[in-house]
Amino acid sequence: SPASPSPEGRRPPSAKCPVCRATQPPWASEVDKAYTEGGVHLEIAPGLTERLRRLIAADEGQENFVWVVVESCTDCAQHGPSVRHDETNYLGRYQKLKEQIEERFPTGIGIAMLVEPKGAEARPEEEPKKAQRGDLGVEPTRRIGSFEVYMCCEAPLRPWGAFPLSQLEPDFNCVCLSSKLKSRAWPSMDNVMKRLCASMPQVMAHVLVHNELEWPLPFAQLTVQAADHSVLAHGETDKDGRVSVQVPLFTPLTLKAGRPSLMDFQEKLLEIVAPDTPVTFLAETSVQLWQRQTSMELIVYCCDPRLDPEDKAVPELIPFQGQIEYTRDGEYVFVTVPAGDERYEKVERSDLLMEFKEQEGITFILNKQICDEKYAGLFSYSYVSAWITLTVHSSLEAVGLTAAFASALAREGISANVVAAFFHDHVFVDIKDAERAVATLQKMSRDAQGPST
Repeated sequence: SPASPSPEGRRPPSAKCPVCRATQPPWASEVDKAYTEGGVHLEIAPGLTERLRRLIAADEGQENFVWVVVESCTDCAQHGPSVRHDETNYLGRYQKLKEQIEERFPTGIGIAMLVEPKGAEARPEEEPKKAQRGDLGVEPTRRIGSFEVYMCCEAPLRPWGAFPLSQLEPDFNCVCLSSKLKSRAWPSMDNVMKRLCASMPQVMAHVLVHNELEWPLPFAQLTVQAADHSVLAHGETDKDGRVSVQVPLFTPLTLKAGRPSLMDFQEKLLEIVAPDTPVTFLAETSVQLWQRQTSMELIVYCCDPRLDPEDKAVPELIPFQGQIEYTRDGEYVFVTVPAGDERYEKVERSDLLMEFKEQEGITFILNKQICDEKYAGLFSYSYVSAWITLTVHSSLEAVGLTAAFASALAREGISANVVAAFFHDHVFVDIKDAERAVATLQKMSRDAQGPST
């Protein structure tokens, strides 16, 4: 039984446009007893319902969540002489619309005619692969001069402005995007495409926000924006870094996530092409810095952002309130000698920046100028590095701070050798990457800085 208008011309509640909050699109039909609330003629609704059931049954594996069905005048040669049409005109416009939809939406949206021309060959992919559920056995009505474009979804998906085709069996929600019979003019394909994009059904997207160490980021503010920067949805991640938001299908979106005192707002471009899509948002900077002040020094700790400072073994921690600074001076080289090599005794310890003994040999870090001038011919090297010192004291017991610095540099394609000394962390990078490394670490410092005092 097709749907009928509500009493006294009042429409039942419909999903609102996420942008303008209107309940009906401007192209929606006026209340008319001959039409459903979505603008489908009552004579067409039963045939459209059966057509959709057949299309979906034949579409298994293709995962089309939206169907565009065109009611087009067909078999025009059989019309009376006074209303005879050029059928190629109808078929040509349908083909043009089909090409535009398939180009813009390669997957997820199907397009078909309500009634195939009698002369057209049957399409194997549209033949049902199994018995049809609730097959009405109704042949769609043919209306002379029609070129009506319907956007349809299987419930519970619902395009904006769409209503059930049947109140008794509300399997499909449908809205008429364009009607040649009502407007008495051919539709603009550009307008049909704009209306199609504006009417996409809302679905849930499940977002997980975490950092490079795969630590979930709780209490991050999440915002979803359309191409015109209007806000479509917003939310906050839970303790596991997860949040679910409602977004339109097949729509270019910008996902923004941030958390005060922990990470600046960062962006991710995406387009959701299926309901209940999982989305992973990799936060570039999401480590929590804490500090402990003693009479002699300021010690900075890094931890999982989910942890509460009161739960830590280190007492008297407060959010980091300072600014990490960096110094860089000179060029340095890494050289090595085997254990017991006579060259080992020739190196003055006052010239060494670092000495490290391994089973395979001994590594020296030397100033390049000293190595070239004072120890010429003794050592060879292929790697010249810059020395960057993190001037804030970081505890040797702190977990994650060194990994955070190394990860920030790795994202920029900068290889780093990190030395954690008692008072400071030291980073050696290729001399050609020195300026970029300093800029990257300074940005990380700004992102991680806590509230100022």
